[in-house]
Amino acid sequence: MSLVAAKIPPGWPEHEKRSPRAIRLATNTGPEQPLQVFDSPQIAAWLQSFRSDINDLTNLKPGWDGTGSHQVNVRHIWKLLRILIRLGAIAAPKPQLVPLPSGGVQAEWHHLDQTIEVGVTSDGEIFAFATNENGEDVVELEDNWFIPSDKLVTLRHSLSSLADARRHDPNA
Repeated sequence: MSLVAAKIPPGWPEHEKRSPRAIRLATNTGPEQPLQVFDSPQIAAWLQSFRSDINDLTNLKPGWDGTGSHQVNVRHIWKLLRILIRLGAIAAPKPQLVPLPSGGVQAEWHHLDQTIEVGVTSDGEIFAFATNENGEDVVELEDNWFIPSDKLVTLRHSLSSLADARRHDPNA
């Protein structure tokens, strides 16, 4: 088993609107305390594959996308990667990590008419958007502290179908 240590965001406030069936993705661990992921070598290798992407994102300086764009917060990158692990993204093709001018970050997958985007805003909130193989919207989640279980299941299914389509598409 491998050990991966990462800095993660501080504890997130509880929100009364949270459904009791929601899967909480935030954590109450302080930013000075490392998150220890004791998991499979596959997860450790998957996280390691983002080393260059993380360096590129954290090296962006304020103003990288014009006046008013902010530096990407490394805590948001790690939160996004933890969310992607929970979504089963290690079984899908590696996503493109995209900085947001606000200081947030998102992961993107695009294949034919299917799009999946999952991100963390500059405030540490989660957002997600996904379409199916026909380009029809299947998930829309804006600025939330959790992913409701129904949307979590749909995002997992979307990632799985994207992975299957990419494996069977010789042009992928």
